[in-house]
Amino acid sequence: MLRRGKRNLMISAKIEGLNDLVKRMKTLEPKLAKSALRSAVGAGAQVINKEAQSIVTVDEGDTKKAIHKKRSRRESNNHRETFTVGVKNNKAPGWWHLEFGTKNMAAKPFLRPAFESKKMEAVLAIKTKLFQKLEQLTSGI
Repeated sequence: MLRRGKRNLMISAKIEGLNDLVKRMKTLEPKLAKSALRSAVGAGAQVINKEAQSIVTVDEGDTKKAIHKKRSRRESNNHRETFTVGVKNNKAPGWWHLEFGTKNMAAKPFLRPAFESKKMEAVLAIKTKLFQKLEQLTSGI
């Protein structure tokens, strides 16, 4: 979803096929399951974050430094974690022009290509981290 007025670019992915991991998570107390899920989704967001930073060219250094991942408290709950990868507007107010271009400047997108090129790697990072966390938490059970 793209909301031009607020300059937000939202690309989301739903991960399916994790039935075994979900079953294991249900055996944990909710606080531990939530912590494991938060850690795992954060690891996936970090993959996209690093790729976006690598795509931005050196001469747009302010934008590179302003790219960050952040957990969305409003969109997260006991059964869902949401992280965003974006640009801090106060640190790089022109990022929008780089991503989408203007009538005087060609676009040099970095967020969308980062997501497209690394989404499967991000899913793998989420699965791997979640499996590791579940192993740690259930090893004593």
